[in-house]
Amino acid sequence: MMFAPRYWNWLLAACLVAFGSQAFAGVESPGTPSAAKLQDADCQRLMDWLERFGHTGAFLTASLKEDCKDLVDKVASRTNGRADRAVEARRTLLTAAGWKLTDPEPPGVASVIRGYAQDALTTRLRPGRGDTFFDWLMQDVTPHPDQFSLEMRVVSLHALNTRMGMRATGTLEVEQILVALMMSARDPEPLVRQTAIGFLAQRTEDFVTDYFWGELERGQIAPETFLAHLTLLKATSTKAHNAWWDKREARVLTYVRSRLESTSWRETSCALAVAPLLDTAKIAPYLIQGLGVWASGELAGRVRVLSEFNEALAHLTERNYGPNASLWARWWQAETADGSFPENPTTETKPTFFGLAPKSDRVLFIIDRSGSMRESYRGRKSRYDQAIESLIYTLQNLGESTRFDVVLFASEATRFPLEFATVNPANLDRLKSWATDLGPGGGTSLRKGFEVAFPGLEAGTLAATDIPYDSVYILCDGETENPAWVSPWLLNYNVAARLTFHCVNIGGTPGGALEALAAGSGGAFVVNN
Repeated sequence: MMFAPRYWNWLLAACLVAFGSQAFAGVESPGTPSAAKLQDADCQRLMDWLERFGHTGAFLTASLKEDCKDLVDKVASRTNGRADRAVEARRTLLTAAGWKLTDPEPPGVASVIRGYAQDALTTRLRPGRGDTFFDWLMQDVTPHPDQFSLEMRVVSLHALNTRMGMRATGTLEVEQILVALMMSARDPEPLVRQTAIGFLAQRTEDFVTDYFWGELERGQIAPETFLAHLTLLKATSTKAHNAWWDKREARVLTYVRSRLESTSWRETSCALAVAPLLDTAKIAPYLIQGLGVWASGELAGRVRVLSEFNEALAHLTERNYGPNASLWARWWQAETADGSFPENPTTETKPTFFGLAPKSDRVLFIIDRSGSMRESYRGRKSRYDQAIESLIYTLQNLGESTRFDVVLFASEATRFPLEFATVNPANLDRLKSWATDLGPGGGTSLRKGFEVAFPGLEAGTLAATDIPYDSVYILCDGETENPAWVSPWLLNYNVAARLTFHCVNIGGTPGGALEALAAGSGGAFVVNN
């Protein structure tokens, strides 16, 4: 396989099948060779073979595998040079290397076909031997996305990354590839964007880290994306990490300080995610001051932000005074004046939703009501009844200042009729009756739950920053549909929305979606059987 390194394969796997197929059969995708138009006989034979054997089946016979490999190798041998037939061969090889890549349920044979084509592509890209192919990828494919299918563009990025691995760091060619990846990292297609970001995140060059930081400052990526790159940079090259930090620490400090007292909870939350990178002495007083400002106000997202201030300070100091600015101020005074520290306050026992303690007053619950939720929970009541009971209990204890929404999902999804309701006895009674009347039944489509929870978001009629919640709690009892939609959804919408997804798997086998939502948003994932 050409798609090295394996560490980053999850980035592709997390979003491959989220976009639907740009069908190779019957409809010609941009840039995909049409069997009726091919000049080269071997290219046509390969396309004919793909049409005949590449759409169904879990495996290929030994004879068919040999035929496929032979055809792929013949097409690959024609990819050098600048004649029209060489270009045709490159397009055909890219088509095979991306065969069924974005199909929701690709046949088993597709991975075999892609493997042969990717191996051949790697061979053709070797310096000296594959220079014309490389030039074509850089000059024709990358700058002209409208002329090539989504699959071909993703394969092209992997090819460029493979070629980059064949060159020494610091060479002009490597820098040219990195610039091409940066261009692709702003592509409208989430799969292209995510693939490019994944490859860039592996690099140790200063200007790549500067790129990630600049994208964070402009609000184009989530803080977690930058932090993941910085963590990998440190693990790969402590020297490169330290050199970048020495030059940019003041800029990071300015970014954090300027947002701690913002009136937007989303801006302050981004700053608090980055704050633990900084030296305690340089940032702690500003964190304490910002905590005091947020504690004294009534801004949207206040409860979540106060919790994040405390988490940032606790991470830096290994102390925990809660969202109490006066206690933190006393600690700082003692720290700087060599005085006595205040005692940590007694930890308050808070109500939990299956082990998760909500730290929000603007919360959305998305709860599974599929048929399997009828099964018993720990030998007592059904999973569904336990979920609704825990939901009501949690909301009661969050208090009347809390606003909430509830979406129940099965094969389809339904929203509680009182949108963004206030917690009070009458609303909770109505919620319980509504949920009880619906009861469990049907399949498990978390994706449908998202469509109902965020109406208009994907159609462009709802801005991500207009979503009224700051935290989402999801409960599901097992596998939903393929989780590949999660990564592009987070990339497309949650950079701006800044929602934290906390997820509970109650019984059943986790299907990947809950873990991906939690990990991709800085939330928690728990299994509660």
